[in-house]
Amino acid sequence: MSLIDPAVLQAARELCPGLPLDSASPSSAPGNVAAATHVEGRFLTTRQVAEELATTENDVVELITCGQLVAIRLSDHGQWRVERAQLEAFIQHAYERTAPQTR
Repeated sequence: MSLIDPAVLQAARELCPGLPLDSASPSSAPGNVAAATHVEGRFLTTRQVAEELATTENDVVELITCGQLVAIRLSDHGQWRVERAQLEAFIQHAYERTAPQTR
């Protein structure tokens, strides 16, 4: 199972043709860090989202609180959870928003 939507991979290949992007599962690439951190399941913690996006947990929380990344809160002051499908939608939207700027 790939971590990234095939359409996102295709967009990345078109934008950065020199990058070694593999549509196979991260576990198929020896030594791939993503393979070690990949977690199956519907919901991700802010730490897991930060790892997927190669950013910080603070950045992820900022994306959530400003409404750019859809998430749920487990209680009034609890931890955030991001549905994997929402993360993929966020990534796809980011590619769509960024693509015109890079051409």
